Amino acid sequence: MGSPARVQLWEARFLVVSLVVVALLAYVAQGLVSSFVTERVLWVEAQEAEDDMRVMGEALALFDWSRPLGPDEVAAVDLVVQKSLLPILLLKVWSADGTVLYSTEHALIGQTFPPSEGLRSALSGRPAAELTDLEAEENELERTSGLREALEAYIPIVVDGRVVGAFETYSDASPLTQALAGLGRRLAVVFLFGAALLWAALWLLAHGMATNLRRQNRDLARLGEELEASLRRSQETLDGTLAALAEAVEAKDEYVGGHVGRVAAYADMIAEELGLAGPAREDVRNGAVLHDIGKMAIPDAILGKPGPLSPTERTIMETHSLRGEAIVRRVPALEGAALVVRHHHERWDGAGYPDGLAGAAIPLGARIVAVADAFDAMTTDRVYRKALSYEEALKELAREAGRQFDPQVVLALRSGLMKLARQPEVAVRVIPRQAAEAALAGGD
Repeated sequence: MGSPARVQLWEARFLVVSLVVVALLAYVAQGLVSSFVTERVLWVEAQEAEDDMRVMGEALALFDWSRPLGPDEVAAVDLVVQKSLLPILLLKVWSADGTVLYSTEHALIGQTFPPSEGLRSALSGRPAAELTDLEAEENELERTSGLREALEAYIPIVVDGRVVGAFETYSDASPLTQALAGLGRRLAVVFLFGAALLWAALWLLAHGMATNLRRQNRDLARLGEELEASLRRSQETLDGTLAALAEAVEAKDEYVGGHVGRVAAYADMIAEELGLAGPAREDVRNGAVLHDIGKMAIPDAILGKPGPLSPTERTIMETHSLRGEAIVRRVPALEGAALVVRHHHERWDGAGYPDGLAGAAIPLGARIVAVADAFDAMTTDRVYRKALSYEEALKELAREAGRQFDPQVVLALRSGLMKLARQPEVAVRVIPRQAAEAALAGGD
């Protein structure tokens, strides 16, 4: 998850988002339940209105509802309505085409209005009920009675099995709306309480996860520190082992003191110049340190022979790269360095040993160490010859570039030395200052 600060930020964001989501879910759920309850209540009211109107409907069925009623018929219906004990404030009788055939508000009789949803339901044979605020045009007269909110029930008028019209009754909706409002408040409290419980559970879950993540981060950080320390100790042990092996190699030949350190410094400088980094550069450094480790298996008489080697002696000497690889490859972390050790005597033209590789087929690390090794060998006294000057050695490398050595590696050696010469404030490590100055004097 990340740092403790990021975990804390994640926890805060989760709690805010979960609060918003839970609140929205509670709001939507409460609205859906309230809507469902209201629909069910209205359905029940419609059924009850149909039952209530059954007796009155039998009496009213005696009238001709195919046309608006005349004055005498209106008076007769008024009498039937007045004698009923139903809590009806207003009554309308609709024809199938939306004409008011009768109304307790006589002025509406004969008028036609667009049918409401409840009226369409009744005209299709299904009783319906709805709450209305009496804002429709047809309810203008009803508003004069002081009624502002009504429960309207629509009941089909069925004659000989056919719907010929519909009753519309108006009753005071205040008790029902108050009851629904009270139910809505209770539902809101219930859903609010449920949402609070759900959010609290989510908070506990998030807090527990965040706590676990923080603990895991601490454990991982501690393990990381321990691993880093362990790797550092391992690297120090490896470096110490490599240094001891290098010293053991140099102890066999008194004429090559410091050779391994200088070759490693030249090789590291070239690798940096060529843009190598990380494990690849580390392989070059380790390979340079161990490039002559195989000479420990070469007889001292051959190593220290002052004159030219015989063909047999040269064959034995050339086995040192393979023997060195066999020694180095036993350490798993030095597999890359082992290739450098094996191939550092290969030639760019393919005439080297042990495998006769040519050009880019030679591992780059081996090409780098070949140039570094040759440059230091030419510029130090050996038992069989005197050292060349740094200028002469650089010229020799340039002559052999493209034959014995990789031209790009030779150029990288000169370029690296020139940089050191131009920056006297930079420590030259074990690289002789004269070598850097010779490269600068030789020009680009």
